[in-house]
Amino acid sequence: KRKPDAHAYLEAIKQLGVHSSDCIFIDD
Repeated sequence: KRKPDAHAYLEAIKQLGVHSSDCIFIDD
């Protein structure tokens, strides 16, 4: 399983009503 789990991020963009190609993920 990949870390971080993509499910949480996919659910967030679904709730926000945006497309994944319009998002950026920044991690430290």
